[in-house]
Amino acid sequence: MSLNEQGGTGNVLYPPFGAERKASTADEPSSDTGRVLPTGNIFKTLLASNKAAQRLAAQAQEAARVSKCVANYQCIARDQISSRIAQGYLGDNVVSLSARTASQPSLSDVRSFFHMLGLKEDLILQHLICMEDGLQYIYFDGNLNIHQQELLTKLPDGLFTTKSLRLPDCHRLKELPKRLYVGMDLDISGNMSLAHIPRDMRVGGNVYMHHTFLDFDIEQFKRLKQLCDDGNIGRIFYSPIPFELLRESSTQEDFWSLAVQSPYGAEYFIHRVGSLQRSARNKVDSPHAPLRDNSVLEKLIQDANATLQRSTLSK
Repeated sequence: MSLNEQGGTGNVLYPPFGAERKASTADEPSSDTGRVLPTGNIFKTLLASNKAAQRLAAQAQEAARVSKCVANYQCIARDQISSRIAQGYLGDNVVSLSARTASQPSLSDVRSFFHMLGLKEDLILQHLICMEDGLQYIYFDGNLNIHQQELLTKLPDGLFTTKSLRLPDCHRLKELPKRLYVGMDLDISGNMSLAHIPRDMRVGGNVYMHHTFLDFDIEQFKRLKQLCDDGNIGRIFYSPIPFELLRESSTQEDFWSLAVQSPYGAEYFIHRVGSLQRSARNKVDSPHAPLRDNSVLEKLIQDANATLQRSTLSK
């Protein structure tokens, strides 16, 4: 049989699969006439098609594997959250776990948080855990170390970490999130803008707050003490107010008289007394209002120096 210029034999017949080939006659042309393909492109076409099919199959298999991993992770996370956050740990500023009307964290806040941590948005689905009642938690199995984040002003509600959460020197962070759960220690040292402690916070270890004054609001310190007394947080270190002297009846005017009894509060007071007094005089609703009275100011300076002297002798 002679070959044509392309190296083929002319017409190629493709009989129906599984059927007996029908012989063609001169009066009845065959309907099975095929198309001539250049020999050099046949294998390229088949190879490309095969690679595309393999790639799609691999992508589908990987998607199924990732979906299964996410489902397993979320199942473990839900079990841990359910077992560790009991109804009794929730404060009166949060709707209980059985309610469906509680607010959920904004996804934009969650995205910003993940970008700050250097994590891809693809991982949000894995860490965002939705409970049966509709409450959402951002779950991390491990430590979270967020140091000196100057742009951080807010954390997503429902932040849950099985180990420690460290937030030192995040100078623009104004409040801790609702439903915050920390399995081990919480470090909020050096956060000078921090002004709010949530009632439903739970910390399995200790709280460190060196150079953190909670906006000089005595009510926030009373809330922190109540959380400690109720067993919702561990011990508190470096507080500018000694908690053993803090009473439920303590008022804002008692703030500095209590603070100068602590070495940390006394040291801060002595170094900042000038700016504190100016703030008291320039702001009508200043938390330092008692410092307008010179006799009160002199007494506080004496008490602060005495506290620092005792602290130095005890070392």
